[in-house]
Amino acid sequence: MRRTRAPRIPIWLRRFELVRAELRTTRFPRSADEGFRIADTLAADGWRMLREQVASGMRGARPEAIDRATHLVLAQMKQVRADWAMRWRGERARYFGRR
Repeated sequence: MRRTRAPRIPIWLRRFELVRAELRTTRFPRSADEGFRIADTLAADGWRMLREQVASGMRGARPEAIDRATHLVLAQMKQVRADWAMRWRGERARYFGRR
């Protein structure tokens, strides 16, 4: 006799109360302007930290070489994100019956 495997419940749904509690303590921007400024600041800080991290592994390299290496890291991260999105589409179809 063949048994069908029960679908796994997503982790965010298993810990829904924890997610709800985290969202309640989050301060959201009051206006679109404020949200845009916050997003811009976060993006600039993220870019600066990534560039510093890449530069720390390339001591003595020219700034152009550091920028190229930083862009390469971002391209690799983009590919990983695309792979994750493809996997998530399959999971979403399995859990929610959508494509």
